[in-house]
Parts: sequence; C-alpha cells; structure tokens
Amino acid sequence: MSASVGNGKADGEMFSTADMAAHTGDKNCAQKAMSGWWYGTGTICSKSSLNGEYGTDTKDKGINWDTFRGMGYSLKSSVIKLRRP
Repeated sequence: MSASVGNGKADGEMFSTADMAAHTGDKNCAQKAMSGWWYGTGTICSKSSLNGEYGTDTKDKGINWDTFRGMGYSLKSSVIKLRRP
C-alpha cells in the first residue's frame, strides 16, 4: 500500500515494518522508530509517524507529526482515516 500523507513527507512511499523495510532509504527506519510507517529516503526517515510508541517523547519514536509540535513531541492519540478514490 502506498500513501500520500499531506505534509507528512510520505508521498509514494511503501509501508515499512521492522522486519520488512520497503522504503528506499539505506537504513531500516521502521526498526529504528519501533513502528511501521511510510518511511522516506535520505537521512530523514519521516516527518510524521502515527504508529509510534505511546508516551515516548524520544525523537522519532513516539506518535509524531513534525508540523504539529515537532518529532520530539508524542501525541496522546491519533486517528488514520482512509477514503476510497
């Protein structure tokens, strides 16, 4: 499944998990973040991660959205909604 996550920088990326890195970067971002997500390329894995560990404010490991409070702030909850094209 590929995704477009608004300004979350996941456009066109495949969903990656800790045991299956489907993104095009040179590191396993899902393993580093301990969550599955549409991780990107290059040195920045993602500018969002809504599948991270609850309550973890460690950068890139919690429930993060960069443009909301930065990747070091973990949200209390998130909701992902899908819409048919």
